[in-house]
Amino acid sequence: MKRFRNFPIQQKMLVMTLLICGAVLLVAVAALFTFQVLDFRSNFQRDNTTLAAIIANNSSAAMAFKYDQDAKEVLASLQAKPTVLTASLVLPDGSLFAHFGTVENARTLSQFPPSGESRFTGEHLLLTQPVMSKGGREGTLFLRTDYRRTFLELLRFYGKVILGIVAVSIGLAAFLSSRLGRTITHPVLQLAQTAKVVGEKKDYSVRVVVSSQGDELGRLAESFNEMLSRIES
Repeated sequence: MKRFRNFPIQQKMLVMTLLICGAVLLVAVAALFTFQVLDFRSNFQRDNTTLAAIIANNSSAAMAFKYDQDAKEVLASLQAKPTVLTASLVLPDGSLFAHFGTVENARTLSQFPPSGESRFTGEHLLLTQPVMSKGGREGTLFLRTDYRRTFLELLRFYGKVILGIVAVSIGLAAFLSSRLGRTITHPVLQLAQTAKVVGEKKDYSVRVVVSSQGDELGRLAESFNEMLSRIES
């Protein structure tokens, strides 16, 4: 703090401007990022719930007539969704009818939420979807998706965006502070330079050029000139 006090006034104004802009930008970015994360989580859950309902609906006939090959073909379509890790079609008696990806065992299946619900478990989103037909319930679809991978991709993307915004904002703030700050620092520096000349050369005939008369700096320059006039006379 003591070192900051010894900075030239132009550097002080620049540092203060950057700190204020940085604080405001940090709050804005944090609020926007929090909203985007919550929105992403909600959209991810909604999209995968819809996907589970579609897969369960397309598998109902295959499970009703016990066509396991048809069920496997329906699950194979999940290859187009890189976030889907496993999908298991389980009959009402608990036996595995068809699966995609790694086979879920009794321990991992116990992690899934009740039928018709979804649950986040750190890295994954687990969904349990009943498979229904006109004849009633034919089984259950257990869907495991990779939430962490998609979330990290989002973080990397927003990290790049935030870095770009911060860099541009700091550059713009520094440029505007340097340009606009001169309207304040120039009269002060001019007043300091005049005072230095008066003190070193004892020349009371010099005057400060008053660039503005309506603000405090203008009135200070006028008072300083008036003081020099009185001393000179």
